[in-house]
Amino acid sequence: ASPLQVFEATSGGCTNTPIDTRNASRIYSLALRANGDLWAASELGLLTLPKGSVVVDPTPLRFNSGDDFGTRAEALAFDAHDALWVAGQADGYWRSPMPFDPASPYMDLVLGTLDYIRVVVPAAVDATGSQEVIVLEAAGDLFARIPDATAPDSSVERFPRDIFGELLFAFRDADYETETGTVWAANDRGLVHYAPVLGGPVLLLPPTAGLCNQVDAVSVGRDPDGNRVLLALCADGLYAVVLPP
Repeated sequence: ASPLQVFEATSGGCTNTPIDTRNASRIYSLALRANGDLWAASELGLLTLPKGSVVVDPTPLRFNSGDDFGTRAEALAFDAHDALWVAGQADGYWRSPMPFDPASPYMDLVLGTLDYIRVVVPAAVDATGSQEVIVLEAAGDLFARIPDATAPDSSVERFPRDIFGELLFAFRDADYETETGTVWAANDRGLVHYAPVLGGPVLLLPPTAGLCNQVDAVSVGRDPDGNRVLLALCADGLYAVVLPP
């Protein structure tokens, strides 16, 4: 079976369309480009699915430098400048302008280490047009902020702890809430909340020990009544939290 399928909601439920991934058996991350093309990270490299197509382009894309993505590409994202961010499981990250540039330079969050990056989140855009990018590690427990997406290897702010000194532990997922400029991240101790006005990440511990203290996935949106709702997927179920207006 194809590892990638598109589901469309209809009045009678959901219909699915299998996507021909040309022998790629595992999909690790997806990113939708502004032009409607879907990009996927696989064990073969980067796959591109043109808008409206059900067959990926025939040749997977890879970077020229080093060992490419290590074992696999772990995270993909497009920033506000239509550049693609690719993070490796046991490497740092690359930022390629479009069209894809295989010679884009490799960058390292912490020099001399193997950054196990799990999530890349293009976040707030300031009045000058600069966009900050949040990069989260799965092994090094690091929350990193890159103030300007167009200069991704300079002035990196690193937060191994939150602003109150709490250890952050391994990150698993994140979502950006455009309306409030807030990043919500899932990690092994709970949820991490970040907004530029805070000056750094804040760990939100679960209200009861053992209750959803490891969050695997997080998503923020609005319910049919217009309330801000945060969904947190934990080992013991799915939690929904209504956020302040």
